[in-house]
Amino acid sequence: MKTVRIVSVFLILVILLSSTACYKLLTRTKNENTVTLPTVDFFDSATDPDDQAGDVGVNSDYPALRSFNAQTLDGGAFTAADLKKADITMINIWGTFCGPCLSEMPELADLAGELPAGAQFITFCTDALGQEEDAQRILDKAGLTVPTLITAMDDLSKLLAMFEYIPTTVFVDADGNVIGEPIVGAPQNAKETYLNGINSALAAIGR
Repeated sequence: MKTVRIVSVFLILVILLSSTACYKLLTRTKNENTVTLPTVDFFDSATDPDDQAGDVGVNSDYPALRSFNAQTLDGGAFTAADLKKADITMINIWGTFCGPCLSEMPELADLAGELPAGAQFITFCTDALGQEEDAQRILDKAGLTVPTLITAMDDLSKLLAMFEYIPTTVFVDADGNVIGEPIVGAPQNAKETYLNGINSALAAIGR
């Protein structure tokens, strides 16, 4: 009876935790400068996003994006130089397999149309390489048209390797410094939470 009770509690916890974020594994391709982030069928908890929004300023715990080159879903390129087009860039890291990632997509699409001055928004899809049509279909359904990166090299690969869960959302300044704490997991009020994160990051750099 005790074993049954323990198993039941464990299953309930798994169901509850899976609504927050998806666990991912990091593997490297033959090119050691490139990372892909495939999925595993295991879910775990993520920190409450509301607890992460408070600490603002350059976060030296994470590598700065000084130099990187990434391929975008539409066949273009996005580099560290593109970060200088805005004071703050919000990077949302997601996967096509991740339920919480997909559930916040419509709010991300709304946010993309209401960004404050000095801010830009991009995404990184962890498993879009080789599944470009699937990723594009998801974005089209949500109405999200921001640049979506599908490969990572150099400093971007180092930053991505720091995160265990998706969705994870990071705010970086024009020099590639991570500002404040990343938001891990899909918040209940995604648009409001991310907008507050952008505004806090802008304020932290004096904008």
